[in-house]
Amino acid sequence: MFNYLVRRVVQMTIVLFFSAAASYALLNLAPGGPLAGLAQLAQNSRTRLTQEDIARIRAYFELDLNLPVRFSRWLIGQPRGPITIGGQTFLADLVVGCRQPLLGEVRQADGTSRTVTIGCRPNQDVTLADLVGRRTSNGVIFGDFGNSWGMLRDRPVSIVVLSRLPRTLQLMSISLTLAVIIGVPVGV
Repeated sequence: MFNYLVRRVVQMTIVLFFSAAASYALLNLAPGGPLAGLAQLAQNSRTRLTQEDIARIRAYFELDLNLPVRFSRWLIGQPRGPITIGGQTFLADLVVGCRQPLLGEVRQADGTSRTVTIGCRPNQDVTLADLVGRRTSNGVIFGDFGNSWGMLRDRPVSIVVLSRLPRTLQLMSISLTLAVIIGVPVGV
């Protein structure tokens, strides 16, 4: 029985990891992307956003990091910088992203063109050493869902959820009680 439970827990962990990775990848592969609205604002004459502003926003939301690094920082909060063992630093120059991507026009078979990322601009690489001091969560596995942007701005999301939990449980218990009181006699 114990071996069965251990096997099921291991299978559940693997399934949860792959479902989290798949949903994270699908959200990042969606057309437009999170900065599409900012690109339109940059063209508006009233609210000028420079390339430096967009690069700063990309860094703040960690969109300048490669997808696997972003995923690991979201899931477990690592890497936070280079590896330091016994006072020596390892992998400090490992490139993990790009501050300002190099964009290019690609012609499609139907004659239209679209803008795609073809690389990184010179001297705009993000390395593991650049991650030191960046604000990051401890990872969703450890219950750190980041900070709220809507309600209770810049407060942890877990506090926002826990503040709404008692009323949610009260509403759910009332609705379940009413459903049983009405559903059982109607079903009989």
